[in-house]
Amino acid sequence: TNHQEVKQRNLFINEHLQSYFISFKKRLVQSTVFQNFWQSIENYIDVQKVIDNYETQYTKKFVDAGFKYQTILDTVPLKDDFFHSNFTIHYPHVLLENHVPFIKIKTF
Repeated sequence: TNHQEVKQRNLFINEHLQSYFISFKKRLVQSTVFQNFWQSIENYIDVQKVIDNYETQYTKKFVDAGFKYQTILDTVPLKDDFFHSNFTIHYPHVLLENHVPFIKIKTF
């Protein structure tokens, strides 16, 4: 799934693919932009640091390099019907209704 862009007074989050389940095509994996991104990754114990430094950044980085992405469920068109932007945490029933086969365990 994707997480919609968030723009608030002191918060900006790029639209991005959520990383609990992702796959990449060979062309991207072999690209310089992917290799550079992957080699720059640091280990963090804090999950929020991983999200802030990597998950919210890689989609834009790869799109800016000319790559495209798809989601099993594009949540952006659904955003106006729901208060929260993170469907994987707040609306697992929407994922199930749309036949998304993966649910985050921490949702429960």
